[in-house]
Amino acid sequence: MKKILVALALAVAIPVALANDHHHGGPNLDRIAEQLQLSEAQKSRMKTLFDEQQVQRQALHDQMRAKMAELLTPEQRAKMEQLHAARKAHWKEKHARHCGHHEDPKTS
Repeated sequence: MKKILVALALAVAIPVALANDHHHGGPNLDRIAEQLQLSEAQKSRMKTLFDEQQVQRQALHDQMRAKMAELLTPEQRAKMEQLHAARKAHWKEKHARHCGHHEDPKTS
């Protein structure tokens, strides 16, 4: 049971951390291109690599969530979804404050 709880916590936390990559120390193509003096062709290829990696991370995340859901009871799955929704809402609010976006909570 403890392993399942740890996996659940990671399933909720990791995607949020990965989503923040581009804003908090993760791959920043402009910064990398400037520091390495990349050509336009290199920048284009680097962007493709970043995009491919993001797709792979999302697929891995989705696969892990599906496998975790198979292990849980219906009540636990419902709780996992509640936790995920709460974390996602918290991240959206934090991101909006950080980036200066002001969304109407009723439309989000």
